[in-house]
Amino acid sequence: MKQTKPTAIRFRRFITVLMMVITVVLGLGLLVSGYAGYVDPADCRYAGFVVLSFSIWLYALIAVIIIDAFVARHAAISGAVFLIAALPVILDYSPLNISEPKPGEGEREIKLLTYNVLGFYDQNKEYHGDINRTVSYIINSGADVVCLQEAFPIVRNVSLHIIDAQVDSIHSIYPYIYLGGWEQMILSKFPVEPVRTDFRCGGSGEFDLGVFRLNIDGCKITVFNVHLKSMDLTLADREVYEDFSRFKNNDNIKEIKNNIKEVKQQVLGKVVAAGVARAADMPSLLKYIEHYGGPNAIVCGDFNDVAWSYSIRRLESAGFRQVYRHAAFGPMITYNSNNLFFRIDHILYRGRLEPVSVSRGRLKTSDHYPFEATFIIKKQ
Repeated sequence: MKQTKPTAIRFRRFITVLMMVITVVLGLGLLVSGYAGYVDPADCRYAGFVVLSFSIWLYALIAVIIIDAFVARHAAISGAVFLIAALPVILDYSPLNISEPKPGEGEREIKLLTYNVLGFYDQNKEYHGDINRTVSYIINSGADVVCLQEAFPIVRNVSLHIIDAQVDSIHSIYPYIYLGGWEQMILSKFPVEPVRTDFRCGGSGEFDLGVFRLNIDGCKITVFNVHLKSMDLTLADREVYEDFSRFKNNDNIKEIKNNIKEVKQQVLGKVVAAGVARAADMPSLLKYIEHYGGPNAIVCGDFNDVAWSYSIRRLESAGFRQVYRHAAFGPMITYNSNNLFFRIDHILYRGRLEPVSVSRGRLKTSDHYPFEATFIIKKQ
C-alpha cells in the first residue's frame, strides 16, 4: 500500500518551489533592467523605461534571498548567482569606493559643481533673510567650476529674492561666466573659452548643450554642460504617479486597477517617449564631443536618466568614465520631487583627470540636489 507523504513535508516542498520561482523571476527582472541600457530605445521603446526599475528588482531580490536563507537555501544560492551576474550594474548604482587618492607633487585638485537650478526658483518658497538660497549655495559651495542647467544670467531680481550683494559675490568669486545653449551656464575661477554657446541640437529638438574650454594652469579641459530630454510630466501626471507610489486610495481591487490604468495612460507613455528622445540625441552629443572634446573632457549635467541607461553607456563607449562609479560609496539620489527617487545628474570624465570624491548637497530649492565632484589634474 502506497504511503502518503506527511503534510508538513509536502508544504515545505511547496514553499521551496514557490521561493525558487519568486527568486528566479526577481533575478531575471534584475538582469533585464540592469542590462537594458545596452539596448537602443529606438529598437525597443520600453528599454529606457525598464532601466528605471532596476533598484526595485534589486531590493526585492535581496529581501527574498534573506528569506530564502531560512526556508529555501537552494533558492538563496540562485539569488546570489543573479546578484553576481548583475554586479557591474549594482556597482554603478551603489559603488563601494573607500580610499581617496591624493594629489602628487605638482598636481592640483579642482572641485566641480553641477546643478539644475530650476530657473533659480524656490519650489518651497522659503526665502530666509530675504535672499535666494540657490544663489547662496553656489556662493558658499567652494566649487572652482560650476555648471548650471535651467539657468539665466544672475542679476538682481526682486521676485526671486536675488539681491545685489549676491550678484556682487558671484562675480567676485567667478570672474568667468558664460551662458551656452538656451539655459546652460558655466561659472569658473579659471579662464574659460566659450567653444559653442549658440545652439540647441539633437534628434528630440529639446537637447540643451553648452560647450566651454577651461584653462587650468595650462591644462585645457573641454566641458560639455548637458541637459537631456525630460519626461515632461504635467502637474496632473505627477499627482497620479504620487498617488500610485504612496498607495493612496488603494483600499480595494477596483481602485488599484484604476490607479494602474491612469499611470499607464498618463505617465508611462511620456516616460517611454522621453527615453527614445534621449537616445536620439546621443549621436549629436557624441559628434560634438568628437569634434570639440580633445583629450581632456568632462560631460556633466542633468541627463534625466540613470547611470546604467543607454545615454550613459554610449558615453562610456566613447572613452568616458563615471565619476560616481569610481569615487562614491553607496547609493544616492539627485532628484527630490514627485517620489521619483533617482540619480539622474551625472559627471563623466576622460584624460588627465582622476576623481577623488563626490558629494550631494541637501538644499531642496530646486527639484534637483546640487551634485559635486573633486578631481586631481594628473601630470602629463
